Amino acid sequence: RYNLVPTRLLLEICNLGNKNDRALIKTKKYRQRVAEGMYRGLVEFFADRNAPGIVVSARK
Repeated sequence: RYNLVPTRLLLEICNLGNKNDRALIKTKKYRQRVAEGMYRGLVEFFADRNAPGIVVSARK
């Protein structure tokens, strides 16, 4: 609500006011899990749209 940039999607990954969340976000493993989860969620969301012209590609 206080963001000056127009947003279509906002994901809250962790609460930096929470000690456990702060510790998690510092680890590469957690950040990778979050990134993969966001990717899968977006792919699933757009796959259901049946919109022509949407191409999803990724490197592994």
